Amino acid sequence: MKVVPSLFMVLALAGLCGCKRTLAPPLNAEPENVDILLTSLESDSGETAATETVQKDPTGFADLTGVFKIAGAAPPRAPLPVSGSDVPLCIPSGKAPLDEAVVVGPSDGLANVLIYLNTDIPDDPKWIHQDTYAASRDATLEFDQRNCMFLTHVFAIRTSQTMKIMNSDTVAHNTNISPRKGASPFNETIPVGGYVARKPGGESPDPFPVTCSIHPWMKAYMITRGNPYFAVTAEDGSFAIPKVPAGVKLEFRAWQEKAGFLQELTVNGQAEKWSKGRKEITLTPDTPLKLDVVVNASLLQ
Repeated sequence: MKVVPSLFMVLALAGLCGCKRTLAPPLNAEPENVDILLTSLESDSGETAATETVQKDPTGFADLTGVFKIAGAAPPRAPLPVSGSDVPLCIPSGKAPLDEAVVVGPSDGLANVLIYLNTDIPDDPKWIHQDTYAASRDATLEFDQRNCMFLTHVFAIRTSQTMKIMNSDTVAHNTNISPRKGASPFNETIPVGGYVARKPGGESPDPFPVTCSIHPWMKAYMITRGNPYFAVTAEDGSFAIPKVPAGVKLEFRAWQEKAGFLQELTVNGQAEKWSKGRKEITLTPDTPLKLDVVVNASLLQ
């Protein structure tokens, strides 16, 4: 049952506000009249109703590029522990492949760093450059296995795209995709020369592992995103994300398998701390931004 305050109590509260005012004509102590007066008093006391913050639209687009390099000696890459009856088929050369947790190019470029937009944006032409990304929105991306290794060590895909899990080996593989959140799990055997085409599911907030249940040394990482603004660095450490929304504040994240989310960095000559790998950027329309990022090798041990 709704409790109706005494009209005299309400009028007494009005007098305590200390503001000189002209009183309205006497009101009947009906619930709706009391509610109106209470609302008026709240407004006069300086309280305002909460309003939803609406992010403004971008004012254009700009390219985001960069290079990740290491400072210091790169950790040595150890051979993977290839074993079992499939060894002659997995490594016909007899030489085991090297661990891919840290891959450094000849110019100290750090490969397989994942950079992705962490800000929620609408699937709208104002935010997604159609000439650049419309054609690939529903594309099929290949994820292949050869010589008992995943050919793509860090695999990034849009939720609208299709993942084609292939097997170019002469032995079967059991591909096990294990997301922590958002994306759809997968655990099926891919026969020799076969493939499975599947949708990746929802958006995942961070990378998750992909393994082979038959060959335990096989490992890759995957992320699913609802927008196209992501990249994985090449062997020379370079990356490019074209036509990123400009004129609005955006948050990107950077991740590397061994270090996790990159935090202590040098960016364009200045020391920076990216909390949990987060970097806020506001681009200027039609003005490219390049990030020269240096990672201390001690973070990769």
